[in-house]
Amino acid sequence: MNEALLKAQTEWNSFVVEPYFETNKNTVLSRPYYMGVSNEYIRSSNRIMIIGQETKDFGLYTDDWPMNDIREWGIDYLQKQLYGIESIKNKCKYNRSAFWKLFRLFEQKGFAPCWNNIDKIQQTIDGKTVPLTFELESHFCRQYGNLKKSLIQNEIDACKPKSILFITGPNYTHSMAISFGIDETLLWKYRPNNINPISDITDILNNGTKCIWTYHPTFLNRKHILEDVAKSIIEIL
Repeated sequence: MNEALLKAQTEWNSFVVEPYFETNKNTVLSRPYYMGVSNEYIRSSNRIMIIGQETKDFGLYTDDWPMNDIREWGIDYLQKQLYGIESIKNKCKYNRSAFWKLFRLFEQKGFAPCWNNIDKIQQTIDGKTVPLTFELESHFCRQYGNLKKSLIQNEIDACKPKSILFITGPNYTHSMAISFGIDETLLWKYRPNNINPISDITDILNNGTKCIWTYHPTFLNRKHILEDVAKSIIEIL
């Protein structure tokens, strides 16, 4: 699986990332997030891909952090958070955030999560990462290559999850629509809201996998509904 992810991510670099930086040399963007999958995920019959928004405070694109090392770091970070596994190479601290609390709630109910993000790259301003503009989302989330699939579509094909949970909230509708090659207006009525924080978008994405869309865990936690929402999604799945 990780070899298939390497192939998909390398192609994305060639088709999408490198051409952008060749023509926009003064743009300050972050290193991309290159996902990987743990042995626990690979061995599981109940795999779930949890897709967040973006990875905060990654270094600059020009930093010397190879793609394989980023993927390995992501796997090590997840294994520390969910299974308490310590990595010799990547020292990771226990993260008490709502984001990782949601992952743990699913792991405790027999799911094996992998960690992905809808936006792989962020803008960097004054040393801090900030969300992409719509124009940048349109470029980096676009479909490409002979198969005309986005990176996240190719990652889903490689990882073969049993279910997918988008914890992106309504503000990442554009990235999701571009990533799956669908009209953004089709997603609008399915966006999670305060009355219905859980939305089933399986039929809209139509990729053969059960797909649920909800808010980011930080928002759910602020509203004191994180555990209730996670329980309801687990029951659906």
